Amino acid sequence: MKRALLYILVLIIIVFIPLKSTKKAQVQMLNHQTKSIHAKIVEPKIEKKIEKKIEPKIKKKKIIKKKVLKKPTPPKPIEKKVEQVQEEKVVEKLIPKEEEVKPAPDTKQLLQSAKQNYFGEVYEVINKSKYYPKKSRKFRQEDSIPVSFVIEEDGTISAFKIVKLSQFKELNKAVEKMFKKIKKFTKPPQGIPTPLEMNLNIDFKL
Repeated sequence: MKRALLYILVLIIIVFIPLKSTKKAQVQMLNHQTKSIHAKIVEPKIEKKIEKKIEPKIKKKKIIKKKVLKKPTPPKPIEKKVEQVQEEKVVEKLIPKEEEVKPAPDTKQLLQSAKQNYFGEVYEVINKSKYYPKKSRKFRQEDSIPVSFVIEEDGTISAFKIVKLSQFKELNKAVEKMFKKIKKFTKPPQGIPTPLEMNLNIDFKL
């Protein structure tokens, strides 16, 4: 019995082992075929077409401005205008223009101009009475001697003095003689306060 069982097992092993090997071979063949099929199949490239959106063109409406016709104004009567022009001319004659009316002169300005004119007269008198000593001319002596004096209401000279004596005695003497000779100026004009003090320089230049 034992031997019979061993024979049966050996037979079973002999039958089943080749069946398994054939199945494995078949499976490997199928796998190989499927791989080759996958390799051959190339997926087609799908080109995506970009559709351009065509926007509809909007036509701009032209705005036409309507011309508004002005109503013609009725002509004004000419007679009234003539009367108005005549009245304006009469008014212009009666009312003086601003340019024609001259402003009154200022009293201060008048006094200043009067003083300047009077001082000019005083300087003229001094220059006319001035003389250059011969010795001073010979030795070419030059100097500017400051003097002060007062002009009274009637024009007479008072309080004369040489403020700073010159180094040249002849020129000092010439100044003193000059004012002794003048003695009196013209009367100061009205409005100029008196006594009037004067300070000036007597110039000796060759």
